[in-house]
Amino acid sequence: MTILHQKYTTDKSKPYFICRAKAKEFPYHWHDEVEIIYILKGNINFVIETQTYYVKERDILIIKSGEIHRCYGGVDCEHIIIEFGHYLDNEILKTQTLIYPGASALLSKDLHVKENLYSKIEELILQIYDEYERKSQAWNFMIKSALYKIVGLLDRECAKEVKGDSNKNIIPGYYNEILHDVFEYIEENYKSNITLEEISRVANFSKHYFNKFFKKATNKTFARYVNDVRIEKAQTLLKCSKQSITEIAYEVGFNSIKTFNRVFKQKVGCTPSEYKQNQNMY
Repeated sequence: MTILHQKYTTDKSKPYFICRAKAKEFPYHWHDEVEIIYILKGNINFVIETQTYYVKERDILIIKSGEIHRCYGGVDCEHIIIEFGHYLDNEILKTQTLIYPGASALLSKDLHVKENLYSKIEELILQIYDEYERKSQAWNFMIKSALYKIVGLLDRECAKEVKGDSNKNIIPGYYNEILHDVFEYIEENYKSNITLEEISRVANFSKHYFNKFFKKATNKTFARYVNDVRIEKAQTLLKCSKQSITEIAYEVGFNSIKTFNRVFKQKVGCTPSEYKQNQNMY
C-alpha cells in the first residue's frame, strides 16, 4: 500500500487551504497541516490512525499533523476542508491540542458534554468559509483570526481532558511509526491468514507484548481489527462488484461464509445480502 504525502501550497500571506468538496472515498494519506472537516450534508466514514468515525451532517473532524487517514462509503457527502500549518504560527503545531493522542477527533452536535465547544467551533468554521467565499475587506485577516480562536478553544478543552484523565493511552511517536508499519502490512495482506506470530515480527515484538501493545493503541484485538478491515473491503465490493456474496467473502480473506455473515452483521448491523439489497435501492 502506498500512503500519499499530500502537499498544499501555502505561504505567509495565505497560510491555509480552504475548499468545498464532494467525496465517496479517498485513499490513505497524510500531510503536515492540521485539517478540519465540516460535513455539510450526507454521511461518510473516516479512518484516522486506528479509529473509524461515521460522520454525518454538521459533524466536525479534526485531523492532527502527520496522522494517516482515509475516507470511504460516502453517501451524497459534501464537506468543507480547512487546512493550516506552520505558516500560520509554528507554535500551533506544538500545542497540546494538536499532538495529544488521547483527544477525540470528532466533535458532534450529539455529544452534549461538549455542546458549547461544538457550537463555537461550528460558528467559526462557517464564518471562515463565508469570508473565503465573499472575500470582503480584510477577509484574509478575519480567516486567520478565526483559526487562532479555534486553536485556542481546542487547546483549552484538551487541557481539561489531560487534567481530568491522566490514564489515557498516550502512544509515543516511535510507537506510532510501528503502528503505521503494522497497518500497512495488514492493508497489503488482509486477504491472507495473517498470524499473530507474523504480525509480531513486523513490529519486532514478542507475541505477548504485541497483543498488549496493539490492544492499548487501538482498543481492539488484532483479530478484530483485521476483520474490520476485511468488512470495509467487503462493503465496497458489495456496492460495486457483480461477484456473489460467497465470492466476496473469500476475496476479502474469510475462509467460511458463516463466519463472514456473522462478523459482517456484528459490525454493520445487517447481513451482507441485506446490505447489498439496500445499496441496489439507490
